[in-house]
Amino acid sequence: MPVGGEPCLRVMARRALQVTDSVIVTLPPKNAARTEAVASLAVHQQTIDDPSEGMAASLRAGAAAAPDDTSALMVLPADMPNILGADIALLWAMFQRAAPGILQAATASGAPGHPVLFAAHVLPAFQTLKGDKGAQSIIRANAKSHLLLPLEDDRAIRDLDTPEDWAQWSAEKP
Repeated sequence: MPVGGEPCLRVMARRALQVTDSVIVTLPPKNAARTEAVASLAVHQQTIDDPSEGMAASLRAGAAAAPDDTSALMVLPADMPNILGADIALLWAMFQRAAPGILQAATASGAPGHPVLFAAHVLPAFQTLKGDKGAQSIIRANAKSHLLLPLEDDRAIRDLDTPEDWAQWSAEKP
């Protein structure tokens, strides 16, 4: 879906590139529109083996594609256009200062959301993920080294999964 005249996937990848030059975009195979959306960006395109498995397939593929010298991997869903480059930069700066195992964005009231930064030592656990539940099991297993970072309003939890979500979000934007 378009955000400011560009595919949301492209917008989110560009925002990540404002903070780091190492961005991995996981893509289902044979999806020309998504591939084209990021084609001209300096990102690593990683194909997902079995996208029907859900989010775990994407998370496993992204973690496996991370360079050996990776200090952390940020999970930034492509359907959360309210997450700004400044939010990504804030999370990265806080992660570098606090050095937690996991730093997770949250709402102002403390509801956990995205983006989520995982320290490199946590990444091997990504290969055990199954289904469409994301990395919740990894977060629970690392609860003692998990920190929340509140962002303004509901942007840490506002994802746009359905046409109705997109219509509502579009109606709210000037």
